[in-house]
Amino acid sequence: MKKLKLIGDSILAYMPKARLKGIEERHAIENAETALLRHLYPQYKDSPADINIFCLGINDYFRQYYDEDFPKMTTEEIIKGLTEFIAEIKADNNGELVVLSLLPIRQTMPWSTHYPKINKEIPVVNAGLSDFCAQNGISFVDTHSHFVNEDGVMREDLSDDGIHPNYEKGYKVLTRLINDEIQKIEQSEYTNTNER
Repeated sequence: MKKLKLIGDSILAYMPKARLKGIEERHAIENAETALLRHLYPQYKDSPADINIFCLGINDYFRQYYDEDFPKMTTEEIIKGLTEFIAEIKADNNGELVVLSLLPIRQTMPWSTHYPKINKEIPVVNAGLSDFCAQNGISFVDTHSHFVNEDGVMREDLSDDGIHPNYEKGYKVLTRLINDEIQKIEQSEYTNTNER
């Protein structure tokens, strides 16, 4: 069974255990933004893993709305921060690397007026991540297209709060997408071994 290192924010932190095909080591923190996880990364980067699963980014947007000391970041700066962190993980050559796209969000509270603006930027971040991964031989999983509705926001049947997948359906979809990618990596390794 593969050893999986999960690196990210609450999307991975809240994921029910024992759904992924592998032994999990989690470094996923609620409300974590890129700078925080990058700061903590040296503490666990040498821990061996067959596959690193990375899901992060939305808190880089959220934090600047409720924390006046947090730097205001443009979408380009967010993409740069994410890709630099992904490059750092890749350079450590500690197993395969799988990057998940940012999920869409949906405004569920009257005070969350910034959600529509953020939601329009998420596809731009995802395109930047996808391009970076393609150029650097990193697996990229488009989770966004499975969670977005025709209005461009998080599907109601997959998320109760408009941000996180729900346990009834949402996390089933997300874990299936990750498990499919794990299976692709395993099949590729099997093929490469048998071709030698």
